[in-house]
Amino acid sequence: MAFCSEWTALVITCKTRQCAAAYQQQLELKQSRGLLSKDLIVFSIEDPQDDIGSGGATLNALLVATEHLSMKKGYTVVTSDVLSDAKILIIHMGRYFPYDPCGRSFVCLPLVPENGELEDLVTNFDCLFYTITKQLANGSPPGLWVCSSDMLFQMPDSSAAIDWSNINVDDGVLAIAVPESVEYALHHGVYKIDEDNCMKDLIFQGTQSQISACCVNGSSKVPLVTGIVFFSTYASEKLLTTHATPPLDGCTYLGSDRGIEPVCISLFFDLLLAMATGINKKEFVIGERSGAFGKSSSPLTTKQKQFMQHARSVLWKYFNGIKLKVKLVEEGVHSYLDMWSSPMEYCSLLRQKTPVLPGFKQSMTVHSHVDKQSLVGENVLLINSVVEKGAMIGNDTTLVHCHVTENVSVGSNCYCYGLNANACRNLTNGVPDKSSIVGIMVEFSGKSQERLFACTKIHDRLLDNMDFKDDSETCLSSRAKLLANAISSSKFLPYSYRNVMAKANKGKHNHTLFMARIFPIFHYQYRVNISHSLKLLDDDLSENTFQFWFDCAHSSYCEMVENVNHIAEFDHRLSLYFDVASRKLIDVLSANLDTSLLPFFKTFVLRGKHQLVFDLLDSVAIDAVDTRKLEGKRPDISARAFACIADVLGYMAWDKAGLRSGPSANKKWKEPLHLLECGNIKDGVLGLARVREKWLHNPDLLIRAARHYEGAEQILIRHAVKSVACFIKSASCSPLEDNIWYIAECPARIDLSGGWTDTPPLCYEFGGSVVNAALLIEGKRPIGARIRKIKNPVILLTLLGSNDLETTTVECSLLEHLMDYFLPQSPAALLKACIVLARLVNIDSMQTMEEQLMTKYGGGFELQTWSRLPQGSGLGTSSILAGAVLRVVFKLAGQSHDSKSIIYSVLLVEQLLTTGGGWQDQIGGLIGGVKIGRSAAQLPLSVTTEVLNFSDEFILKFSAHLKLIYTGKTRLARNLLQNVLRNWYTKRPDIVKNCCNLKSNAEACAEACKTGDLSKIGTHINMYWQQKKVMASGCEPELCARMMRALSPYALGQSLAGAGGGGFLYLLTKEPMTKQAVSLLLKGVEGAQDVVVYDVGIDRIGMTCYYLPTTST
Repeated sequence: MAFCSEWTALVITCKTRQCAAAYQQQLELKQSRGLLSKDLIVFSIEDPQDDIGSGGATLNALLVATEHLSMKKGYTVVTSDVLSDAKILIIHMGRYFPYDPCGRSFVCLPLVPENGELEDLVTNFDCLFYTITKQLANGSPPGLWVCSSDMLFQMPDSSAAIDWSNINVDDGVLAIAVPESVEYALHHGVYKIDEDNCMKDLIFQGTQSQISACCVNGSSKVPLVTGIVFFSTYASEKLLTTHATPPLDGCTYLGSDRGIEPVCISLFFDLLLAMATGINKKEFVIGERSGAFGKSSSPLTTKQKQFMQHARSVLWKYFNGIKLKVKLVEEGVHSYLDMWSSPMEYCSLLRQKTPVLPGFKQSMTVHSHVDKQSLVGENVLLINSVVEKGAMIGNDTTLVHCHVTENVSVGSNCYCYGLNANACRNLTNGVPDKSSIVGIMVEFSGKSQERLFACTKIHDRLLDNMDFKDDSETCLSSRAKLLANAISSSKFLPYSYRNVMAKANKGKHNHTLFMARIFPIFHYQYRVNISHSLKLLDDDLSENTFQFWFDCAHSSYCEMVENVNHIAEFDHRLSLYFDVASRKLIDVLSANLDTSLLPFFKTFVLRGKHQLVFDLLDSVAIDAVDTRKLEGKRPDISARAFACIADVLGYMAWDKAGLRSGPSANKKWKEPLHLLECGNIKDGVLGLARVREKWLHNPDLLIRAARHYEGAEQILIRHAVKSVACFIKSASCSPLEDNIWYIAECPARIDLSGGWTDTPPLCYEFGGSVVNAALLIEGKRPIGARIRKIKNPVILLTLLGSNDLETTTVECSLLEHLMDYFLPQSPAALLKACIVLARLVNIDSMQTMEEQLMTKYGGGFELQTWSRLPQGSGLGTSSILAGAVLRVVFKLAGQSHDSKSIIYSVLLVEQLLTTGGGWQDQIGGLIGGVKIGRSAAQLPLSVTTEVLNFSDEFILKFSAHLKLIYTGKTRLARNLLQNVLRNWYTKRPDIVKNCCNLKSNAEACAEACKTGDLSKIGTHINMYWQQKKVMASGCEPELCARMMRALSPYALGQSLAGAGGGGFLYLLTKEPMTKQAVSLLLKGVEGAQDVVVYDVGIDRIGMTCYYLPTTST
């Protein structure tokens, strides 16, 4: 939802300083989350005086914005020159709103991301800002945009954006309108426009005939005023000039500081109306054409009217003659957030008129947590709410920012806002059907803040006149009599309360439910709570209820809304957000669901709640291996909890530290990591937390701490992978004789589809499917190992190269020489790990290596390995080599293992090495032919292999079309693996979806192989390559991309082998091609002069083992 606009300044106007401070906090939070540009000048300001109107608020906001821009550009006085290239947006918060104490602009909407969780609740502000930024103002010239927030506004189709190349505003003003019916427009404002779309008149709440006369293009629709206006730079400068012109200077903070009386100027019915071509100066100035002041019903005194006429004469002087054009947005949808509506009508508006926002969808459950043992009815809308065990929510009810506690019932057709846990404790009989409850954090002058509840019926209209005639009192219900008493005796509220009214008419709303002081807030003897207000909803009230009510001090709905503590209200929302997020976090991790928690982590960190999420994640990691809380130990969940902690640490460091990947063996972390290795998860988690606490103070330490948590995650992955040990079967066989080499040779492998899904933890959390093929390269098996006994009681480990200079021999005569088996970069680490796993010697034994070797084998042994493939080839070399080594060392030990047990043993070796490999490489090189390997999403990890039966004819055909190209670029798979595992644990929706695609593509590729369809196989290879690039960004070096583009016209399919990033590229050609022909295709590719093309063939046998006398070479 990042908007990152081209705006120069964003100004929010509101009624009070406290309100401005609350909105400023919200804007700065949006800026910190990247929703608003960091360079954008953002501020929220209070109106300098009461009742300056939307026009006065616009003038004051423009003045303040111009001052900021002048100062930023080095001026010492306010100058309109800064407006020449500025693009300013002013949003008016306007009047308070009874159904959401935070105001219309911050009404939370029923929108959720199309994928993943909410980072923050979507508000009307977000939708308005998006619509103006991306659809209305995108491409507009510099100038001033003004927007009211008293409506929901949307343009559903992105193609509906205004094309500014076809609009000529010149030095004028552009007003945005939408087509609406005459009936709807009777209660609102309408533009009357001429054939050039210039405004002739602006009519507010006119008669049906007046409104009908405004219909456009021969339709029955009229141009409805939306509250969105654009002022050109010239018009903006004109407006700014009036800040020093009496009496309009009374609208600004400068006028207030000079003691000048305020003047109420409407943006539309005073300022814009002066630009209308269809009215004259006289009727404008005296108020015959106005929203309110010139009417006979106006409460203004003669002096006030003269003051207003003076102001209007100034407006006429400055703005008459400026051309105001109306842009009718045909696709626009406009819905007022109206105080005249009942709570039921407001709920319908939320459900039916919510704007569309790209990347989001409408939902009936928005960032809410519902306990499985609660009962929620049909068509219930939940926004940022908690419903606990045993609670009951009736049909068609709306809950917004509510916490319904255990066993509390809320009836059907209700609207509840801000119903908190404390209030629920006093709901002995629950919330009755068809009720509206709005909880408001109120702070009356001189008193502490408290949450009060305005309780009405769902169909009550707050502004309907509720005068009760004396001659009908006998027919009234007891509730109506109470209301009649309260309304008739209610004192008239101060003029400042007109802020919340739909129209500033002093007497009009005196006898309304909104203005009546009916809600009990204080009793001299008892504590007043929500239940006392709820009793007022009963049609029959008891005598005791009457008496209690009379003995109370009361507040009106209006007074509550007027005295809302906005900061406390936003804090209430945030507290519920964290409550819901915490509950969801536990649910997601406990079941290891494919739901990304990154949005939660980001918000926890931005709001300074990192310790809360750390404590939650620590408890999840411990509980996952506590059999008292789960059916069995789940190290996979603990590992994910560690990955989550690493993500939180990464967010805390933000962009001020180095790369996430790095070492994780600092001595200060050694003890808790060792506890994890030993299986003592609880103490390990607590130990990690103690060290973590000391590493939170700067970005570099945070990133290093994140690396150590990823190291802890790897330890628990190793615990999970070790579950394959239960499937390893061995049998005794004749031991290796003297003077004999026992040799294992293996083909390489290419992965045709599904790679990465074989990698822990994906393979046991999500399940894996991989199709690969065993390859002969230039007719040979390129990978092998051999072992023989020697008389000297030492272990010789030889890595054979192409010549003596490239051959390395490591002699191990002490147990200590094997101790670095877990360090991948140490000499012969892979061979050492295989020896440790096969227990040829016991490195924990009290016996020396010499004693063990002499006892078991009568001497030492020599183990030699080779690979005719370069490091980082992508052909599975290290895993396949591990399989070959295990085969020969098991033989030395007198043990025989089938291929499946060798495959599992390789997994264990790679965990010992901490390289974290998967199972597909060893399947590809140990088992011949083309096959599909699969693993289920479960522990213990189990792998099955299905060899795909090919005819000899198809094998030859496939081999004739297959070419292998060494690109000259190498990259260790581990470098990519760390990023892939990190992405997987985030459960980003795109990564989870890509994993689904990898598996389904593998299954489809296997079917294509079975039918011998080369074209389909090529299609699946191409799809696979695209999926690899999603899984591991950076796996396609530019040289490889150039080569693939050059080969594309001749290829059915192509991909880099293995993890990508370099190594070998394999190519399935449309027609059989020689390697010389392929080399010619690459001759003109920049940087590809040294590539080597190989002939390859499918090896149907796989690993082969045989004996050779030691005298042979």
